[in-house]
Amino acid sequence: MKQFIEHNLLVLICIAILHDTYPQEKDSLIQLYPGMADTISYVDKAYFGLFNQVKGFENAVLFIRNNSQLLSRIKYSDNGITKDTTFVNNLSYLGSERARINTLLEEYEQMYSDPYEITALTRSGEKYSGILDAFSKDHVYLMIDENFLTGEEEEFKIKIPLSNINEVKVKAKTDYLTPILIGAGIGLAIGVSFPGAFGESDNSVSEPSEDLTETQKRIGGGIALGLSGAAIGWGIAYLSKEDDESIVFRSDQSVLRLKEYGRYYFRYNKSFEESYYEIH
Repeated sequence: MKQFIEHNLLVLICIAILHDTYPQEKDSLIQLYPGMADTISYVDKAYFGLFNQVKGFENAVLFIRNNSQLLSRIKYSDNGITKDTTFVNNLSYLGSERARINTLLEEYEQMYSDPYEITALTRSGEKYSGILDAFSKDHVYLMIDENFLTGEEEEFKIKIPLSNINEVKVKAKTDYLTPILIGAGIGLAIGVSFPGAFGESDNSVSEPSEDLTETQKRIGGGIALGLSGAAIGWGIAYLSKEDDESIVFRSDQSVLRLKEYGRYYFRYNKSFEESYYEIH
């Protein structure tokens, strides 16, 4: 009995010594950015430029170890086989990545200040046209002009699951105003500066009282050439306009092509979700 007690006591002492010598590592789950899901998806990765060195990226989960290291446990596909790897970084890497994402979000906010009009074609054959408000890993969010629940013409918000979208057409933006103003400005300047470009009266034939004054010539020439320049500017804009973009949804990753046209909604907000009617 005494030998048994001594043996167990020796084991406990050894365990205590090992525990002090090799303390147990503690890993705490952490979000890369506040509001981002615990699991980083491919859409997160592509939108924010994460883990670009990993080919076949599928998802990643981040942990803080012992308040000193950031562990990124990554799953990726290699020839159709899912594998995993772990990146270990100093904890300061988390702060630098969050600062970089902050900068990206500010740049995107400016880029999306002028929203795009899109048409979403569903797999069930329905068509919805409106302003692209946002997209997520699961939905496309639209603001349309008609509330089809009541039949009234009013702003109505809808969200369409990616699984139900067959194609999205993005209406191209053509800037007609700038070339029209430039053309009109050039024409007006020429007409005012060179009244002879509009036409010059023959003083030997017409009576002095019927002659156009110098000011009238300049005004008339400016108006005529200004209108001509505006028409030319409109024609140039029309001939150089871009075609509408067509995005066929072959997988959920196809939604990333909307990155150029609308913001990525990645932070879940209950009130935001409830303000959109879901199209099933």
